[in-house]
Amino acid sequence: IQMIGHARRRLGDRGYPVSDEGVMLNGFSASGNFVDRFTVLHPEEVISVTAGGLNGMALLPHERYDGRELPYHVGLANAEELIGETPNLEALSDVNQLLYMGEEDTNDPIPFDDAWTDDDLRQLALDVYGEDMITDRFPTCQQAYRDAGIEAQFRVYEDAGHTPRPATQDIIEFHRRSIHGDDVSEFGQKIVAAPLIESAATPPPTGEE
Repeated sequence: IQMIGHARRRLGDRGYPVSDEGVMLNGFSASGNFVDRFTVLHPEEVISVTAGGLNGMALLPHERYDGRELPYHVGLANAEELIGETPNLEALSDVNQLLYMGEEDTNDPIPFDDAWTDDDLRQLALDVYGEDMITDRFPTCQQAYRDAGIEAQFRVYEDAGHTPRPATQDIIEFHRRSIHGDDVSEFGQKIVAAPLIESAATPPPTGEE
């Protein structure tokens, strides 16, 4: 947050028009996890976010879910200890979110120790999200968002692995619509286990004629 404020001041000093209404965030893979988690923890700072390659494990907007306490970075049980306040889920509802995966993505951080602070948290993630990134974890994330009453657009790109390329035009259009206050719901899908994808709306525009 301090970096955002510093960037605004520096850009303003150089004559660039800078809005103080919020930021737009985009990230993929580790940076996708970062922008997703930042948005949930500090939604007041964000207008829109596009986060991809999330390993099927978006930060869940719950302190408890499915009978389990969810510490960060699975959920928000201890978030107040980390940021000094309880995340504002009402403000999170106002943020336009596009969370996406590639149908053939196999980049799973579960087996790697550097992605987890301890083995108990890793096991909790498996217990809560499930084994498979696309058919278990991503549907769980979408349902958890719905159970929290928070709208977010979830999407799985067919014939895509761990790459943001299929989403490029959608990302641009998603943020453009967010700037103008336009509806972004058509970017979302209903993510289900089998078949993998059941479209909930007309595919979003590609930006090409």
